[in-house]
Amino acid sequence: MAEFAQGSVIGRNGEPLKHILIVTKGNIEASFNGHVFKFGQGDMLGLSALSEGSHRLTYTAATDVSIFNYPYTDVSVLESLFREKEDISNVVVNSMSRQISMFLEYHAALKNEAVKAYDIVTKIFPLYEKIC
Repeated sequence: MAEFAQGSVIGRNGEPLKHILIVTKGNIEASFNGHVFKFGQGDMLGLSALSEGSHRLTYTAATDVSIFNYPYTDVSVLESLFREKEDISNVVVNSMSRQISMFLEYHAALKNEAVKAYDIVTKIFPLYEKIC
């Protein structure tokens, strides 16, 4: 178990993934391109890092945090973890579901912003052509 005080950085974008991290208490925020994702009890941090071996987000403790950690070398470690702690597999699957939903919402928001930008550009482009 690891403890982090509010404001502590738990993992940084680009840093190697050394442990599987599951939040047991507290709240964490992760930043990516100016967007903030929120994680809490039962969430696994670093899911997107499992295949690459390095964090893709920067995780910061929004409150005091307790985290279960398990040494990570490669994705096969998950099998050992699930055998040793059977209840963890349910936690990881639930966390994956929440995170997929969170990233899909973010994707939809980005798509909406792109459509708005495209509409603006297509409306002002004829004016730009006249000026030039």
